[in-house]
Order: sequence, then structure tokens, then C-alpha cells
Amino acid sequence: MTDLMLRDIPRDLYGWLKQRAEANHRSLHQEAIALLETLQKDATHDPHKPSVEEIMVMARQFADLPEWDRRHANEILGYDNHGLPH
Repeated sequence: MTDLMLRDIPRDLYGWLKQRAEANHRSLHQEAIALLETLQKDATHDPHKPSVEEIMVMARQFADLPEWDRRHANEILGYDNHGLPH
């Protein structure tokens, strides 16, 4: 097996991992491996699940869409007293 050392883990992430490890009766090391194995299985078993790179491409595409105008049609079109647009 190969070793992996993690440094500068944010406190909240470390606390979350420690709580999970305790809840699952595992060491931090065992819990980290279990989480990584779960991620690996999820990534390899669902061929329809997009990769991180594909998700980033989709996010960039959505960022280019125009913003949804939340005003009512009456406010946008400006209807007169007879219900006709100006």
C-alpha cells in the first residue's frame, strides 16, 4: 500500500471527519479511506453521472445565460387601462 499525508486541513473539515469516524467506530485514517472508496465507486459505477470537469463546463454555460427577469409581465410590457400593451 501507499501512504498519503494530508496537511493544513481546515478545522471544520477535520471536526466533521472526526465526528463521522467516531459515529462509524473507525479511526480518522479508516474513515478517510472509506469516504475515498465511496467516491471512487460513485464515480466508476454511474456512467451517466457527469465528471467534475463536465459539471464545471455546464456551470460556465449557465453563467452565460441572461438573468431571469422576476417582474410580472404587466411591469415589463406596461399595459394600459384596457389591458393592452403600450
